[in-house]
Amino acid sequence: EVNPAHRQYRKIDLPHSNDYVRDIHVVGYDEIWVATESCLEILDGNMQVSTLPQADHDIPYTLQRNAFYCLCKDNEGGMWAGTYFSGVFYSRAGNSTSVRRYYAGSDKRQSGRYIREIVTDKEGNLWIGSESKGLFRFHPSSEEIEPIPGRELYENGLYSNVHGLCCDGDYIWAGTYEQTRTLTRIHRRTLASKSYPSAGKEIYTICKTAYGNLWLGTTSGLKRYDPAADRFIADTAIRNPIHHLKEDSSGN
Repeated sequence: EVNPAHRQYRKIDLPHSNDYVRDIHVVGYDEIWVATESCLEILDGNMQVSTLPQADHDIPYTLQRNAFYCLCKDNEGGMWAGTYFSGVFYSRAGNSTSVRRYYAGSDKRQSGRYIREIVTDKEGNLWIGSESKGLFRFHPSSEEIEPIPGRELYENGLYSNVHGLCCDGDYIWAGTYEQTRTLTRIHRRTLASKSYPSAGKEIYTICKTAYGNLWLGTTSGLKRYDPAADRFIADTAIRNPIHHLKEDSSGN
């Protein structure tokens, strides 16, 4: 926990997990979700572990392993967690120990086992990015999973290894790692897509700020979208690999 005003920090011990923290989501003042390589831990306002959802190896369609990589809160307050071995875990709002849905399998209709990114759009649909099977859209009302941007491109592997997702109004930005199309902007309704070679080939994370600026975190540093030129420009301030970008309440 970092206090920028006083330039102080303290280490928070997670008794059930190792030191590999993959994602953090602040649900409320007294509920913080922490995704780690070994488990999912939920902290209270005092930074103490309040809940530790457990995998059940005996019941199908529940978690089978405990490596969590990404977190997303949907429009109804439910929490979605992507795992690196067992697909997607869902927790209904107000019940952090209940597993409602689970997707993983070899079938082409499924979203794969290695989930890297999950975002929700304003219509409540979930966009799921995986390393193994690319980009999918999930419709909660019908529980339909569809490959994006289409079956042909999906089967040709042009959208595998997704490492960055961002919802931007009517568009979804999807970044990949060392693929043919490294950054693609997809219209949510028509699914028309456009590639951006200026973004580079190794994208880890995408951040849209409250002021409308779009930033990329890549292995070669920070990049900013220039809407006038419709291209991405490298920011010389940071040239080191960037794995995550987050905006605080002051716009930093």
